[in-house]
Amino acid sequence: MKLSFITPTFNKASYLRALLESICRMDFPRDEVEVIVINDGSTDRTVEVLRSFQTRLPHFHFRTQSNQGISAARNAGLALATGELVVFFADDYELPPDFYRKMVPLFDDPTVLLAKPLLGVKKGNLVEQVNLFLYTHHMADCFFPERLPMPSHLTSFRFPTVPTRYAHTTDISGGTMMRRSLFNRFTAFRLDLATGEDTELGNRFAQTGIKPILQPQVTILIRFRKHLLSSVHRHYTYGKSWCLIHNVLSENHMYVPKNFFRLILFQLHMIRYAIRLCLYAGTWRRFFAYLPYVYLHLVAARYGMYREHYRRLKVASLTEQTA
Repeated sequence: MKLSFITPTFNKASYLRALLESICRMDFPRDEVEVIVINDGSTDRTVEVLRSFQTRLPHFHFRTQSNQGISAARNAGLALATGELVVFFADDYELPPDFYRKMVPLFDDPTVLLAKPLLGVKKGNLVEQVNLFLYTHHMADCFFPERLPMPSHLTSFRFPTVPTRYAHTTDISGGTMMRRSLFNRFTAFRLDLATGEDTELGNRFAQTGIKPILQPQVTILIRFRKHLLSSVHRHYTYGKSWCLIHNVLSENHMYVPKNFFRLILFQLHMIRYAIRLCLYAGTWRRFFAYLPYVYLHLVAARYGMYREHYRRLKVASLTEQTA
């Protein structure tokens, strides 16, 4: 088997159907691709949708398990995969017909271990557009503002020439294709991360010099949260996971404001960073439209990081007291 598509899913039957329909429309050799879906305890019509595709895709497998989280579902799919190459899809993606034809040949070069496409949205509203904007500038840059450089020519009030669809060098989310043999050297996705498990794995790859190449001719459509409150809460969850990634896996300590004055200064810093990030939007109209939304998402992510940070400190203190 040449390629294994792996998709974890949970209560997104309609989105999952759109993903599987896009795979059916894809141009690929039917005997070289298998599709694996892990139903992570869905209570909607997911099983019915999965059964409807058993006769439409020749190598289609699905497994239902109790709800264990996205990392456990990804690992379960990886255990079933037999392809030389694997790619993990979210259940709210839609793939272009030429995904196989333009991605797989990149691996004819034996030095290529990871390859990723671009991401886009399909007629998204403003919240979805902001999510794509943040996503393509990479969540790590959003949570750690010092990582995004300020272009020197901004003093002339011109927008940076950096493309909006920016691919981070260590990010392996968004339909990244990889050699399955990598998992002979690396453990799979961490079970203690509710989100950000793919970014954490990408960081482990990058620490050994393994980084994805970009295929700019392929764009995957992704469905982001359409409603502001749902989207902001999602970023709060991202922040909680990033606290674990940053504190446990990095030698750097996360900056936490110690008093009210420092908190005000840090909020001013976040406003400054939101402005700096929105300068990558490309036009003044998008800049002013994105700015309040970007700031809210950044604050939500940071708040999630702080909540998780103090929770970990409390647990550590209780452990010391009982020891």
